[in-house]
Amino acid sequence: DVDVNPDNTLTFTFSNGSTLSTPILVGPAGPAGASGPQGVAGPAGPSGGPLPTGLGPYPGEVAIWNGTAWETRRLFGCSDPTSCNYVGNSSYQMLIDDALCVYGSPNCPLSPCFDANSLTYNDVWDSSGSYCSGTPCTESGTCSGLLCDDGNAYTIGDVWDSAGTVCTGESCSENTQCEGLPCDDGDALTFADAWDASGTVCTGIPCSGVDCSGAGPCAGVSHVLYDRKAYALVEIGSQCWFKENLAADNYLNGDAIPGGLSDSQWASTLQGAQAIWGETWGDVSALTTYGRLYNFYAVADPRGLCPTGYHVPSDDEWSTLTNFLGGDYVADALKSSPTDVPAWDGTNSSGFSALPGGYRNLDYGGFYYLGYVGYWWSSSPSGSNAWFRYLYSGYSNVGRYYDYVRLGFSVRCVRD
Repeated sequence: DVDVNPDNTLTFTFSNGSTLSTPILVGPAGPAGASGPQGVAGPAGPSGGPLPTGLGPYPGEVAIWNGTAWETRRLFGCSDPTSCNYVGNSSYQMLIDDALCVYGSPNCPLSPCFDANSLTYNDVWDSSGSYCSGTPCTESGTCSGLLCDDGNAYTIGDVWDSAGTVCTGESCSENTQCEGLPCDDGDALTFADAWDASGTVCTGIPCSGVDCSGAGPCAGVSHVLYDRKAYALVEIGSQCWFKENLAADNYLNGDAIPGGLSDSQWASTLQGAQAIWGETWGDVSALTTYGRLYNFYAVADPRGLCPTGYHVPSDDEWSTLTNFLGGDYVADALKSSPTDVPAWDGTNSSGFSALPGGYRNLDYGGFYYLGYVGYWWSSSPSGSNAWFRYLYSGYSNVGRYYDYVRLGFSVRCVRD
């Protein structure tokens, strides 16, 4: 009998009961055997499309094939909210490399714009951010359905036909479709001319509250129509200001500013957003008096918050305002008076008519301090934060501070 032991020895057991142990002797390896036949080829992978002719306008971008077409994805962006490639403007997570920051001069290169030519499409700023142009329409229907102006103030939704040569709109009805849209009442001394609810009466607002001769900083314009709302203007020193808070829910180019966000959505969004104080519990009554609240992402968005010819004031422009009025303790001159409608606790000697519109919190998205405090963004960042001004009930100082860009504050516009 033969047994193989754990120590690689063999034990022989003989019939008489005796045993003999010996190591296993292993000879050299034999030659390799012949290769087997080749296996069947696997199925061919999907064919890719043509390589992209170019990536996006900024560094840090790659092209990804999605199975149908190439997609441009930006892997790296900038941490500065005022940059053109700010990471917070992306819908997906990006890496930060501030060596790749891109800034507009004055606009973001190759970003969308409007060249005021209805016979072009895909309008973008040039590589320097200074000239806006689009691709000319052709006779092949490229401009079909694009917005235009048929020259008739009694129509809405004007678009080009399939040939891109005829612009037509739909007639206004009596269901407020035309209410608030611009028109011309034929009186050169009125401003913010707009249609009434019936779409049949065009009325402007007579010049008031500014130097109507045109010698002041508002150049003789007393009201501005923007996003279907007329805003009164006020001249303070060398500046021309909106006399009330902005209430627009669209950017200057017509794109909607995201709104109606829940508390958690507001607290987590990294894109421009607007809100009406109290909207999360169904109360939107603050809109008429206090306007909307905006995060700084909306303020810094290159599509613009204010109408053409106006902008969100910089930190320096806010200082110009308060310095003209006498320094840091001029809150009373800025706040509406008890006899104004709506009222606050100032003298309103400047005509600025500030009101306590409260704010929206960044951590939980809640609303606070309506009727007690007013906060207004500047357009100036401070690192990853941004500068703003604030006024408190019962206090005469104008507060200046910087804070998180996800806060929701009021906005005023100032003339360029």
